[in-house]
Amino acid sequence: MKKNNVLIILAVAAAIAVSACSKTAGPSGADIAQAAIVLSPTPDMKKWEIGERYTDFAARAGAGTTEFKGRIFICGGRQGRKFFDDVWATSDCVYWVTATAKAPFGPRSDFGFVNYGGKMWVIGGTATAPDGGINYFNDVWSSPDGVSWTVETVSAAFPKMAYMAVSAFKNEIYMTGGWDGRNYYDDTWHSKDGVKWMQSKPDSPDKIFPGRRSHASSVYSDRLWISGGAVQDRELNDVWYSSNGVDWKSATPSAAFSPRAGHSMVTFKDRLWVIGGGDKKTGLYADVWWSVNGYNWVSVTASAGFGKRAYMGCAVFDGAVWLVSGQNGAKYAGDIWSGR
Repeated sequence: MKKNNVLIILAVAAAIAVSACSKTAGPSGADIAQAAIVLSPTPDMKKWEIGERYTDFAARAGAGTTEFKGRIFICGGRQGRKFFDDVWATSDCVYWVTATAKAPFGPRSDFGFVNYGGKMWVIGGTATAPDGGINYFNDVWSSPDGVSWTVETVSAAFPKMAYMAVSAFKNEIYMTGGWDGRNYYDDTWHSKDGVKWMQSKPDSPDKIFPGRRSHASSVYSDRLWISGGAVQDRELNDVWYSSNGVDWKSATPSAAFSPRAGHSMVTFKDRLWVIGGGDKKTGLYADVWWSVNGYNWVSVTASAGFGKRAYMGCAVFDGAVWLVSGQNGAKYAGDIWSGR
C-alpha cells in the first residue's frame, strides 16, 4: 500500500475515534467515512512553483480572484492607501491581459468576488472616501467577461461592509460575516440573482457562528464552510459548516492550525485547504493545511515557497491551486505561485 494512502487511512481513523469519544460538536463518523471513500492521493502541496515573480498588474492585496471560463481573473485591491479598479485575466498564468483598466464599480478592496451563474460578481467592499476616511459599500456588480460590468443594485439589503467571505452554494451566492469599521457581523445572506438578498435566520442562537471579518469560505462535501478570521483584537482558528446555508455547526472550536485572518481556503483534490494568513501576535504564515472533515487538520508545510503573506487571492485552475498577490506588512506582492 502506498505511503500516502496509509497516512490518509490513519488520519481518518483517528478522526473517527476522536469524534466518537468527544462530546464537542463535530462532523459525525459517518461524515468522515464518506469523505474518506472519495479521497484521491494526497497532492504534493509542499512544493510551490513560481509562475511569474513580477506580473503585469501592480502589486496589491485584498483583490478579488477567481477562475472563470478557463481563465484566472484578478480585480481591484489595494496597495497602502491606493485602491484599484482594474481587471486582469490570464489563460496560462504567465501572460496577463487587461480586461478593463477602469471598471465602473470604482476603486475598492476586500470585497466579495465569486464565479456564479455564468458571471463574475463584485459585492460590497471598502475604499478611501473623498474626505480621507474609509467608505464601505453594499452595491453588487456582475460581468459576463470582465470587460463590461452591470450594477445589479446600488444598495443591497445587507449592511455596507467589507472583509466578508463569499461562495457559490446550492445555486445561490452566499455571503458570511464581514465588518463595517465598527461591527463584526455573524450574518449569512444569500441571493439567486444578486438583486434580492435574504438573510438566513436559524431558529436557535447556537446555530450561528460568532461574528468575524477576514475569514475564508469554501464549498466542500455539499456543505458551506468557513474558517478563522478576526474579531476585536484577536484572530480565530475555529471551523464551521452548514448543509443548508441557515443552520451552522462547529466542526472544531480550535483547529490544529494557528489563529489567523486574511488566509485562503479552497477545495482541491477532495480536501479542504487552509493557506497562509496571519495574526497580530505571531505574525504571518506561509503554511499549508488540509482536512477531510474540518475537524482534523494535517500540516503539509510550514514554509511554502510563496513566503509569508495574507490577503492574497487563491483559485483552483488547470489542476493546481494558484496563489496571486498578497501582503506582508508594508510589502505588497504581484507574483503568482502554484501548488499541485
